Amino acid sequence: MIICPNCQAEMNEESKFCTECGTSLVEQATQQTQPTQQPNASQITITAPNIDIDLTDVKNKMTNYWQYLLQTAVHPSSSFANTHAIMGWIQVSVIALLTTFILAVFANESYLGLGFIDFVKIFFVQVAASLCPILVSFLVVRFMKKNPISFSQATAQFGGLLSLNVFILALVLIFSFLSPFGLADLILLLLGLTGIINIAAFNIYLYSTDNNSKIDSFIATIIGNVGYLILAVLIIRILLGLYLEGMSGGYLFEGIMYELFGSY
Repeated sequence: MIICPNCQAEMNEESKFCTECGTSLVEQATQQTQPTQQPNASQITITAPNIDIDLTDVKNKMTNYWQYLLQTAVHPSSSFANTHAIMGWIQVSVIALLTTFILAVFANESYLGLGFIDFVKIFFVQVAASLCPILVSFLVVRFMKKNPISFSQATAQFGGLLSLNVFILALVLIFSFLSPFGLADLILLLLGLTGIINIAAFNIYLYSTDNNSKIDSFIATIIGNVGYLILAVLIIRILLGLYLEGMSGGYLFEGIMYELFGSY
């Protein structure tokens, strides 16, 4: 039977016109008698989701950081022209990671042990310690010397002055793996050198950045050192208080973590 598309009347399959309304049924008959085609299993294609993990950006950042590290290690003052803000954050993270590994080696050699959670906590403490002089110098440069620089840019420029410390700390880490206590004198000498570089970098950055105010760069550098000294005294007082508490039966490391993070 054929259904008329106009009046829905039922007609014989041989009918060419609807006897009720006169509508042509030729096309309707062709459509209704044509078998429904089922898709062939061999013709069914399943498109997988396109998951493209692009590592090009990560590779480029690592390449740029290596070039930044080498250039600023040979010519530290070239970091003042650096505009790649992320380079400073990578630099701070690398220095903090190397320092944490060195502390972990000494802790394990002293049979104190260092768990993963403690390792992560010490790493973030080292990051915070590295950012303190950068923060002080940024505040002086931004608000006293009227230099319109962002904190990330200051981190990249200041971090370039510390590139030598990356190589020195890597050398200290190697010596620590070989014999942390047997090479203690050499390790202390190298660590003392990193401290000298930190002090030099702090003062050079404060003095050498562009000055757009009436305050002399030398005066701004002195004020920056006073501010950093006050911050250092506050930190030392906190640590000393925790140390004395630890001597009386408390747990020094746990106390420091609690003071810094609020819980552990």
